[in-house]
Amino acid sequence: MRFDLRLNRILRWLKVEPLTTRNKIWVAVAALLILAAILAATLVPPSAGARVFQGKPLKNWCLQLLSADPQIQGEATNFFHRFGPGVVPELTILLEPGDPFYRKMAWLHSDWLPRRFRTALLHRVKYPESDTVRMGATRALGLIGPAAESSIPALGKVLLEGRPPAVWESALTLGKLGAASVPSLTNALAQPDPVICQSAAFGLERLGLPGTNAIPALILRLDDEKDFVREASVRALAAMTPPAVGALLAILEQGTATARLEAARALGLAHVSRHVAGAPLLKMSHDPVPEIRAQALASLGDILAIDPPVVARLLEALDETNIVVRATAVAALGKFQNKAAPAVARLTALLQDKEEAVRSAAARSLGQIGPEAKPALPNLEKLLADPAEEVRTHATNAVQRLSGY
Repeated sequence: MRFDLRLNRILRWLKVEPLTTRNKIWVAVAALLILAAILAATLVPPSAGARVFQGKPLKNWCLQLLSADPQIQGEATNFFHRFGPGVVPELTILLEPGDPFYRKMAWLHSDWLPRRFRTALLHRVKYPESDTVRMGATRALGLIGPAAESSIPALGKVLLEGRPPAVWESALTLGKLGAASVPSLTNALAQPDPVICQSAAFGLERLGLPGTNAIPALILRLDDEKDFVREASVRALAAMTPPAVGALLAILEQGTATARLEAARALGLAHVSRHVAGAPLLKMSHDPVPEIRAQALASLGDILAIDPPVVARLLEALDETNIVVRATAVAALGKFQNKAAPAVARLTALLQDKEEAVRSAAARSLGQIGPEAKPALPNLEKLLADPAEEVRTHATNAVQRLSGY
């Protein structure tokens, strides 16, 4: 009874009306949260991020790295470059997940409390910032580089949590720490979560040649059901050539349709020597699947396979009924520049193709070929009035370029 009277007085002082059971519960909850905050502030030791460097706690330096202000971000970058390995242990501790339970609960449920209690509570309890600090600490470890190798296990755990954007940041940071991070990235690449797999491939692309032990794992992902995982794996493998070339060529011969297409894309992206990849890609350009033929032709253009058999195959592909294959062959010829002079007449004829993609590619390629394509100028000028904007753009660029010779 006496407690209830005191509680009623508190409610009147807070101007909480009416004096309902619900309001009394609010006060009780607020009191418990404030008590928890006071006890935590008293009993919990300062975190690693509380240590002061140059007048600021370490966690503040981490947060500065995330600033949109280049000057503030630059100041933090210089700090971590200067102190480097000396702060790695504390940065690693900052990677540990989660704010205290009482802090999350206070901010999550404070809207239920009367304003006076809410103000008192939130003034005492800091805003949850663990996830943001972790992002900054992760980025700081990346700035430090291989000297932060001891943080790899902790970064691997962040990666396996799979929560964007921390999952991407941790993978890229692992990619900056050298070959010692390969086991963590390879382990992540084998996870069922596609976001984790993609992130691991990003990290391996950033790592490049030191990550060659991950080539078999990346090859497996060329057949992944998610296109964004395949794309990331292709880029990682391209960054690991020439060591990855043998495995990619093997896939051209015996992989699934999807894996073969992606392997061809990786070879083109890496600009592998035409003497190494030219013949296998030329063979692949006769595949019965149009998408595979198109990718083989695109990669032949990327590696500048200017050998006569390749040029002849590209000219042959100009007669294909499949739009993608035809447009791809046209674009590949343009990459050969003046070596594709024998194709000028055929490309000029394709300026009148019914398909926008083919007309656009033909105009662009003629401009790339150079002076040898000047006879196509009258036909290119007609395209300046083409209904398709992309065609007009490439025709304009080609006319300007060829008129300058």
